[in-house]
Amino acid sequence: MNHVNHFNRNHHQPLTIYKRSKISSAIAAFLASISVVAAFNLHAEEVTAEPSTAAVTDESPKESISNDAATASKTEEVKTETAESSNTLDSVVVTSRKREEFVQDVPIPETVLSGKVLERDNAVTMIEFAQKAPNLLISASNSRQTSVALRGLGKNSGNEAIQGSVGIIIDGVVLSQAGMSYSSFVDVDQIEVLRGPQGTLQGKNTTLGALNITTKKPSFTPQYTVEAGYGSRNTFDGKLTATGPIVDDLLAYRASFYATDGDGQIENIYKPLGGTWQGPERVGGRFQLLFTPREDLNARIILDYDASAEHTNLSPYIADPRFFDVGGPARTSYSSRLARSYFGGYQPLIGSVTREKVDLNSAQSLPIHQSGVSAEINKSFGEYTLTSISAYRYNDFNFRNDFDYTHFDIQHLSGTIGDTRQYSQEFRLASPIGPAIDYQVGLFAMKSESNTLSRTQFGRDAGAFYASNAQYAALTPAQLQASLDGVYNKTEVDPTSESIAAFGQANWHITDKATLTVGLRETYEVVGNYYNKTSTGGAPVAGAALAIRNTQQGVVYGAVNPDDQSNTSLSWLVNPSYQLNKDVLLYASASHGTKSGAVQVDNLGNVANVDPEDSLDFELGFKSSWLNRSLFFNANLYQTEITDYQTTAQVASTTNPGTYVSQLTNVGGVRLQGLEIDGAWNPTNRLSITYGAAYNYATYSDYRNATCPVELNVSSSTVCNFNGKQVAAAPRVTANIGIDYRQPISDKLIGHIFLNNVYRSRANLAPTLSAYTWQEAYNITNGGIGVSTRDNKYEFNVVAKNLFDTKYAVNKGQYSSTAGVSEFWGDERYVGVVFRSKF
Repeated sequence: MNHVNHFNRNHHQPLTIYKRSKISSAIAAFLASISVVAAFNLHAEEVTAEPSTAAVTDESPKESISNDAATASKTEEVKTETAESSNTLDSVVVTSRKREEFVQDVPIPETVLSGKVLERDNAVTMIEFAQKAPNLLISASNSRQTSVALRGLGKNSGNEAIQGSVGIIIDGVVLSQAGMSYSSFVDVDQIEVLRGPQGTLQGKNTTLGALNITTKKPSFTPQYTVEAGYGSRNTFDGKLTATGPIVDDLLAYRASFYATDGDGQIENIYKPLGGTWQGPERVGGRFQLLFTPREDLNARIILDYDASAEHTNLSPYIADPRFFDVGGPARTSYSSRLARSYFGGYQPLIGSVTREKVDLNSAQSLPIHQSGVSAEINKSFGEYTLTSISAYRYNDFNFRNDFDYTHFDIQHLSGTIGDTRQYSQEFRLASPIGPAIDYQVGLFAMKSESNTLSRTQFGRDAGAFYASNAQYAALTPAQLQASLDGVYNKTEVDPTSESIAAFGQANWHITDKATLTVGLRETYEVVGNYYNKTSTGGAPVAGAALAIRNTQQGVVYGAVNPDDQSNTSLSWLVNPSYQLNKDVLLYASASHGTKSGAVQVDNLGNVANVDPEDSLDFELGFKSSWLNRSLFFNANLYQTEITDYQTTAQVASTTNPGTYVSQLTNVGGVRLQGLEIDGAWNPTNRLSITYGAAYNYATYSDYRNATCPVELNVSSSTVCNFNGKQVAAAPRVTANIGIDYRQPISDKLIGHIFLNNVYRSRANLAPTLSAYTWQEAYNITNGGIGVSTRDNKYEFNVVAKNLFDTKYAVNKGQYSSTAGVSEFWGDERYVGVVFRSKF
C-alpha cells in the first residue's frame, strides 16, 4: 500500500450530490423492481391480523434458508385466524444455535426481540434495540463512536484496531467493526441477544456475547408495504418494502428502502453557519434474491447500502471546575483561557444551556457511507446440510468537528477520515438431529483492513487559547497568532487483521431428558498496524511561541511500522441441560473465549501492543413455561472472569501537561457476577407483556495502574487502584417492561396501545471514574396509541419516544486544562404519527 498517497483521493460524496443522484436512482430502481414483479402478481393475497406480542414474530411459522426454504418462503405470508383465539407463545423460534428451535428448548441465556414489536414501536436503531433487553447497552454518537456492551463490558469505540468483545451478526455475516451497524434497520425479522462467549458456532470468536440480527427474507407470496411518518423537529420518515416472485417456484425478491430527515435538538447560535445539531439525516436500501432451483439447493443474495450526513458527534461542556478538589490554587481551565483579554470577555456556553444551544464556527456534517454484499448457499446431501456464507462489507466516514465549542478560529478542522473493508467466508456442515448425537462443524476466515487519518488544523486564535499563563503574558497578539496558525497535525493509523478458525459443536442426547452440548474452536489470528505522524504548516517562530507549537504538536515520530502480532487461541463450551418436564428446562454451562490483541504505539511513537483478552464464563439457569405456555419466565446466574480486558483509557499526556490522550490498553482483570430475568406473558389474546431485569455486579478485580481522575490533582506518573470499583459505564441494575393491548372497536377496526419502559441505575460514564462523570438513575418511556384494520392492511399510530423528556447522558468525559466536563446526551422527547399500509 502507498501510505503517503492513500488519503489523497476524494472518496466522500457530499450528501447534496447523494440526494440528487443516489436517492433518485435508488427510488427509481425500487419502483422499477416493484413494477416488474407486479406484472407477475396482479392479485396479491390478503394478510390477516394477529396479536402484537414480543414473542410472536412477523412470520409464523418462521421461514428458513435450509433444505425446505422454497416451501417456507412460498407460504410464510399466508396467515390464519388461529392467533386471534390463542394467547400461547409456542411460535417463538430462534436460530441461536444455527438451527430453528423453540426458544424455551435452547439452554443458553438469550433475549429475543421480534420484528413485529420493533416495527410497532418504530424502533430502528441499535440504541432503541438496547432499550428492550436487560444488560445490553449501546452507544452510537456516530459510526466510529459506536460500541456494544453486554453485562457492562464491551463499550469501546474510536479505535479500529480493537475487535468487539460483543459480536454483531447480520444475516449470518459477522461485522468486524461495531460502527458497521450504524444504520436504520427497517425490515427486521428478529434480534437474538446471546450472552456469554460465542465462537463454537457463531462465526467470529467473541468473549462476552453476540447480537444475532436477521432480516426478513424474500417470499413467493407478494406483499408491499408503504410507511410514512412525521413528528417533532420536522422529522420525516419514509419506508418502502416489496417482496414476491420473479419466476414462480424459482426466484423471489425482497426490496426495502428508507429515508429519514429532520432538524436537530440543539441550535447553533453562530449565525454564519447556523443550523441545528443532533438531528437525523439517513437514507438506505436493501435488495435480496432467493434462488430455489431444487429442493436440496437454495441461495440467498443480499445487497445493501446506507448513507448519512448528520450533524452529530457533539459533546458540549456541562461544567468547568475552577479549582481542583484536592489542593492547589485556581487552575488554568477552558473558561479561564477564554476569559483572556484576547477573546474580548467571551462567555462560553457551559451547563444546561448546552442542551439547547452551541456556538460552532467550523463543524460540519459527518458523512458516512457503507455497503455490503453477501451470498448464502445451502446444499443438502441426504439429511446433511452444507452452508456457505461469503461476504464483503465497506464503511467510510469523514468527520469534521469543532471541539473548542466557540466561534473563534481555534481549530479549522478536527476529526478523522477513514474506511474499513472486510472479507469473510464461512463453511458449516450440519448433521441431522439424531436420537443420540447431532453436530455442526465449520471453517471461518475473515480479513479486515482499515485506513484512518486523524487531523487537526489550527487557526489564528489557537495560540492565545493554548498558551500557558506565562506564555500568554510574554507574547504579543501577533506572536500568539503566529505560534499555531496554519499548523496541520496528521496521524495515519492503518490496522489490519486476518483470522482463520475451525469450530464444532455437538449435542449428546444422553437420555430423552438429558443432553450434553460441547463445543471447540481453534483460532489463528494475525494483527498488524502502520503509524505515521506528521506536522506541517505555520510560519517560523521561536522562543515562547515555539514552545506553544511544540506542546500541541507533541512528538512527531513519523512512520512507525511495528511487527505483526500473531495469536493462537482455543475456545470451548461445556453445556449440560435437563428437560425436567415439557415446560421446564434446567441448564448450566462453562465456556472460554478469546479475542486477539492489537498492535499499537503510544503518543511518543513507542510500541505499546495490547494483549489478547480472555474470558471464563459460568452460567446456571432455567427456562420455564406456565399457564398453557402463555407465560415464559427465565432466569440465570452468571460469573465471568475477564483477563487482560481491552479498553480505551484516558491517559495523562507526557508532552502536554494537564491534558489526556486516548489509548487502548489492558485492564488486568474484571469480574462479572449477576442475575438476569427474562420473559413474556400473554394473559389474553389481546394483552401481551414482555419483561426483563438484571443485577450486574461488575467490578475491576485487577486494575492497580488506572489513570487517576483529574480532580485529585496528582502528577501524571501517579496511578490509582480501582480494584473493587464498579466498571465504568456499567449500571448495576437494568430493567425493562413492555405492554401491548389490542381491543376491537368495530367490525373492521382494532384499537391498540403500547408502552415500553427501560430503567438504568446510577453509573460512572468515564474510564477515570471522575466524580464529575456520574449519570444518575433514570427511566425512558416509549409508547403509542393507534388503530388498524382487522385485515392488517392499514394502520395509524401516534408514537412517543422518551415520553417524559428524561435528560440523561450516554457518554461523559472528565475535564482537563483545555476542556470542560463533556457530555453526549440521549435524544429528547419525540412525538409523531405513523401511517402504514400493507397490500
